[in-house]
Parts: sequence; structure tokens; C-alpha cells
Amino acid sequence: MDPDVQLDHLSQQLKLTGDQKKQIKPILQDQAKKLHALHEDASLSPEERWDKVRQIHEDTIKHIRPLLTADQQKQYDEMNKKGAQRGPGGHHPQGEPPPPPPEQSPSSSQ
Repeated sequence: MDPDVQLDHLSQQLKLTGDQKKQIKPILQDQAKKLHALHEDASLSPEERWDKVRQIHEDTIKHIRPLLTADQQKQYDEMNKKGAQRGPGGHHPQGEPPPPPPEQSPSSSQ
């Protein structure tokens, strides 16, 4: 995700101050840079890639969390908890298969 979009989302959800935004933006930019480099690394298996993505995300949380107020931290923790319940790709809970593609009616293939 684009760091500016991410910052806007966090700002809306957590009501970040101007100072907090200035401190958090470079953290999100660093995360984006690391994720881009990881995406370019073709030597990793999907499992290794997912582990590294998770580690980058955890490091980002560790850097952002101390910059927040106690109330913001609670809300940020909830946001991250909900995000962790989604599996890789963020579209469905871990352990559940993705939904099947929509079925096409036989008449649409004629």
C-alpha cells in the first residue's frame, strides 16, 4: 500500500496530530521500500516471503506504537488485530479458502 494512503487511513482512524504524521510517514515509507525490495526478490518461497512480510509489518508496528497516545494505541492494536485475522492478501481469514469464482451460466459461453 502507498505510504501516503496508509498515513491518510491511520490519520483518519486515529486522529493523528501533525507531529505524529511527520514522525510516522518515514516509518511507512521505509516499510514500503522494504516490501518493494521483498517483492523483487524471486529467490524466496511463498512461505518465506510471507514470513518476511509479517516481520516487516511487526517492525513497523513496533516503531509506530510508541508515537501514539494510550487511546490511539488501543485503537491501533484493534486495527492490527483485525488485519491479522485476514490471511495473506487480506481477503479472507486464515485457514479458510478464498470464495469460489462466480459460476457462469451455460448461455454466456455461446
